Amino acid sequence: MRRTAKPFGLLAVTALLLLPAPLHAEPGACDYAEARRLDDLEVPQARAALEICARQGQLCARARLTDYDGGELDSRQAAELLQALKEEGGPESLECRALVWNHALHSPENGRPLLERACREGQASACGTLGAWALNGQGMPQNGELAASSLRKAGAATASALYHLGTCYEQGIASPRDPLAAAMLYRKAAERGHQRAAFSLALCYQHGKGVVKAPGLAFDWFLKAAERGSLDACEALGHCLADGFGRPKDLQAACAWWRRGAVEGHPGCQCSYGTALLRGDGAAKDEAEAASWLEKAAKAGSVKAQVNLALALHQGIAGRPEPMEAAYWFLKAAEAGNAQAQNNLAVYYSKGLGGLPCDKALSLHWLKKAADGGDPMALLALGKAYRDGSAGAQDLRRAHECFLKAGEQGDAEALFLAGQDFEEGLGAPRDPGSALDCYRKAGKLGLARAKFAAGRLLMEGLGAPRDTAKAEVLLVEGASRSAEEASGPDGARLAALLGIFYHDGRLGRQDFAKARAWFEKAAALGSGQAMNNLGFYFQEGLGGLERDEAKALELYRKAADAGDREAQYFVALQLLEGTRLPRDATRALALLEASAADGEGKPEAAYRLGQCYEQGEGAPKDPVRALRWFGVAASMDYPPALLKEGLLRLAGTGAPKNLQAASALIFRAASFGLPEAQRLAGQLCEAGEGVEKSLAKARQWYAAAAEQGDAEAARRLKLLEEAGSAGNAAAPAQTGQPAKPSQAARPEQP
Repeated sequence: MRRTAKPFGLLAVTALLLLPAPLHAEPGACDYAEARRLDDLEVPQARAALEICARQGQLCARARLTDYDGGELDSRQAAELLQALKEEGGPESLECRALVWNHALHSPENGRPLLERACREGQASACGTLGAWALNGQGMPQNGELAASSLRKAGAATASALYHLGTCYEQGIASPRDPLAAAMLYRKAAERGHQRAAFSLALCYQHGKGVVKAPGLAFDWFLKAAERGSLDACEALGHCLADGFGRPKDLQAACAWWRRGAVEGHPGCQCSYGTALLRGDGAAKDEAEAASWLEKAAKAGSVKAQVNLALALHQGIAGRPEPMEAAYWFLKAAEAGNAQAQNNLAVYYSKGLGGLPCDKALSLHWLKKAADGGDPMALLALGKAYRDGSAGAQDLRRAHECFLKAGEQGDAEALFLAGQDFEEGLGAPRDPGSALDCYRKAGKLGLARAKFAAGRLLMEGLGAPRDTAKAEVLLVEGASRSAEEASGPDGARLAALLGIFYHDGRLGRQDFAKARAWFEKAAALGSGQAMNNLGFYFQEGLGGLERDEAKALELYRKAADAGDREAQYFVALQLLEGTRLPRDATRALALLEASAADGEGKPEAAYRLGQCYEQGEGAPKDPVRALRWFGVAASMDYPPALLKEGLLRLAGTGAPKNLQAASALIFRAASFGLPEAQRLAGQLCEAGEGVEKSLAKARQWYAAAAEQGDAEAARRLKLLEEAGSAGNAAAPAQTGQPAKPSQAARPEQP
C-alpha cells in the first residue's frame, strides 16, 4: 500500500531555493488517462484525479483507488466492485479486479491468476503489475525470474515497470548486477515523472553507481523527487544542504525540508528535524519540541531516532536527565542491532543506571555485540577490558585486534594504544616501525600524546632513522598541545619529560634554558617532578637562574606536597637531619612512607624508614615495623635492604629466625656485588648453614669481597687456603674421620 501524502504547496527554504508548486488535476470532468498516468508515476496528485473519475462512475478508477489506504471499501463493497468490473469487462478489467483482491480484500493470491491472464493476453500494464508483485513477494513467494520476465514484457508501457526493472538490474535479480542499466532505466522512468525512479536516480549520482558521481545532479533529482511527493527525498535534500553536497551548506534550508517531511509523518525527517532542534542547528534550539519529534520517529521504528532520543534523555531535557527512559530507548535500539546503543547499554549495565541492575556479565555481552557491530568506542572499551583482564582472562592479542579495528575507523586513542602494543610487544610482535606509524596517524587526528610518542621514537631512532630535528618538532607540538589543553596528567607529564630530554641532551645537545622553560610549564600544571627539577636548577644555578637555596627548598617542599617521590625522600632526609629545614620527625616519617609507596616508589625511602624504626629515630623502636620496611625495600631488589633483611631474619629480629630465607636474601644481595653480603655468603657456604657446604664456593665469595677491599673476607680466604695446604700435606696420616669445623669458620652473628 502506498504512503499517503498531501501535495506540496510553495515552501521558501532560502531566497534562492524554492519548493515548486505541484501539478494539480483539474477539478470537474474525469480525465482517466491523466489519472492513470499520475497513478503510474506514484505522485500524490494521483489520488485526487482517481477520486474524480471514481465519483463519475469509472470502475477501474475506483479499483485503482484501493492502492490508497484500501480505497475505504469494506468487504461487501469490494465484492460488489469485483462483480461490476467482471460484468463491465474491457481491457483493464482483469488487472483492476486483481488490484481489488490485493488492496481491498488483502488476498493477492486470488488476484495473481487474473494478472497472469491479463499479461498473457498482452496487457502491458498488467505485466508490469505482475512483475512488481513477483519482485515484492505479493500473492506469491518472491520470484525474481517471473519479475524480470514480466517487467521486460511490460517494456516502456508504464514508468513503474521501467523503475522496477531498474531495481532488478541494480540488485542483480534474475541477471548479473548492472548498475549502468539500472541507472538508464531509472532515468527513463524519472524523465516521465516517476517519483521513486527520480529518487533512485539521485542515489546513483550521489554514490556514483552506474554513473559518474555528480553531487549537483544528485541534488537536482532529489529535488524533483521531493516535488513529486517523495518524503525520502525531503530527508535526503536536508542532508545534502546540511553537508554542503551539491549546493552550498545551508542549515536553515535543511531544517525546512526536514520539517516538511516530519509534518507529513516521515520518521527519518522527524529524526533529523528533532536532532537539529536539539542542537540548534538551522533552527532555534528547543529541547522539548526536539524530544517530541524524536519520540514520534522512535515510536515509528527509527533506530537512529531511538538512539538520539536516548542520548538526549540521558543528558537531560531542559536540564532534567531521564535515565530510565533513556535505558528503555537504548534497549530498543540495541535489540534492533544498533552498535552505538549496544555500547551505551553496556555502560548502563556496568554502572547500574536507568533502573537496570549492575550486571557485569550483561555489560560485557552488549559491549561485545557493539564491538562486533564495529562501534569504535565499544572496540576501544573492549580492547581495554581484554588488556586489563576485566573481560575475563587477560588477552593481549584480542586487545590489540580491537585497538586496530577501532583505529581503522579513526579512533585516535585506539591507534595510540595499538602503537604502544607494537612498541612494547604486547599482543603483537615488537615492531617500532608499526608503532611509529600508529603514533603518527593518531597524532594527525589530534591526539597530542601520540605526536609526542612519535617524536620520542624518532629521537631514539626507533622505527625510522634517528632525526632529532623532526623529533623536536613533534615533541614540542605534542607537549605544547597537551599543556594548552591541560588534558589530565598528560599536559604536565609531557612538558616535564621534554624538559628532561633537553636537560640530558637527547635532542643533540644539552639546553638548560629550554629545559628550565618546560619544567616551569609543567610545574604550573602541577607536576611535582618538574617542581623537583626546578628546585635542582635553583640549587645549582642552571638554565640562567641564580643560585637560591631558599627557593630550591621551597620548590622541593612543593614537589613533595605534589607527590613527587624523589622530592618526598629528599625533604624527609632534611627534616630528619634538621640542618637545612627545622627538624620534624613525624612529617619525615610520613614523607618516607609516601615516597616508598609500599613497594612501588623509592626503595631508599623504604630502607631509611626501616632504619628509623630500628634505631628509634623519630618514632619508638619497633623491630617488626623495621623488618617490614626493610622487606619492602628488599622486594624492590635494593641490595642494602636485601642484606639487612637477611641479617634480621638470621638473628630472628622482628620475626622468628629463618635460616633458609635469610641465606636466600644474603645470596641475592651478594649477587649485586655488595662486599659485606659476599663475605657473609662465603661464611654460609663454608659452614653449610642454610645452603649446602662448599669450600670452593666459599673461596669464590671471599675472593669477590676481598677484591672490593673487604679485609675480613681477605683474612678468611687466606685461612681457607692455608688450611687447604696443610690438609694436603698431612693427607697420608688421615684416619678417615672428618674433622670438626673450627668455631672461627662459622658465620659471624649479626
